[in-house]
Amino acid sequence: MGYRFAGTGDWYKKAFGSFFAAIIAIISTIMAMQQYHDLELLFLILGLLPVLTGVVRGIHYMNSSSQDYIYLTPNELEVNRGPLLLTKRANYYDIAHCVEFHDYDRKIITIKLINNKEITFHGEWLTENDYMELKNELVRRTGNEKLFRFRASDTVL
Repeated sequence: MGYRFAGTGDWYKKAFGSFFAAIIAIISTIMAMQQYHDLELLFLILGLLPVLTGVVRGIHYMNSSSQDYIYLTPNELEVNRGPLLLTKRANYYDIAHCVEFHDYDRKIITIKLINNKEITFHGEWLTENDYMELKNELVRRTGNEKLFRFRASDTVL
């Protein structure tokens, strides 16, 4: 059972930002190569890393509304963190509780595991119906009726 990224215009803004960063990296690399002729290969290699990163992230953001953000398998929860980061996984039996935090238009859920590790995901990246369905499904699959706790006093940096 998968929950897709919400189809909002914010993903296109993030994609544009990533493509713009790649263009800036290309310009910077060309300028550095013109300035230092003896280090052209080094600047080319170092300059291609942010270009490739920006292009890959931009393509990911452009296609995000067709990808699953959170996927529930029969045994575990999987959180898609993008093309350059590993998918986070948590077995349902290892989930101690979830802390829900609302800050203006953000909904941040932190899953606390029994081994003191945490997995964080953004609830606002899902549609409101998917967000509520995900919470109910996690309660059902963990068997913990008091799974979600609400944190109101802290601020998110």
